[in-house]
Amino acid sequence: MGTPLTSANFDFLLLRMAGKKLAYAGLDAITADGTNQDLLASKLESLRFLGVIPASPVAVVDADLARIADADVPQLLTIADLIVNETILGNRAAPDQTADTDNIQLHGKFYDSLDKTTARKRLQCQRQYGYGLASLVPGVVDLGFQETIDLATGRPI
Repeated sequence: MGTPLTSANFDFLLLRMAGKKLAYAGLDAITADGTNQDLLASKLESLRFLGVIPASPVAVVDADLARIADADVPQLLTIADLIVNETILGNRAAPDQTADTDNIQLHGKFYDSLDKTTARKRLQCQRQYGYGLASLVPGVVDLGFQETIDLATGRPI
């Protein structure tokens, strides 16, 4: 087993993957000490998907991440990156109306591109990890009655 993933390392890795997008959207693209609130939803959701329920609903601590197997870290990061993209889209700022037309168009292109990237990432997470898909539970349908046959006629009663 390698070095355990810490909350600060997790923030650092997510910021390396999505820092420029976070900065463009006006979200925290700097704090990499495990306390970045703009990364919290992605960290919580990716941990929950892997079956780890953090001790606190408002923080992910090193002990929570220590429960992740080394083999699951790529899955954790991929799903967290998807949720970061969704966080950015959910916090979309309106373009500055005082800016010139080129800035407004650039703003629209950024979010259009991020929309497409997020859709591709979601599909990747669904195909590789089953993220976002409902789980199937096998069972038996019990109709609560038993049919009987009239032996003389052979018809159901």
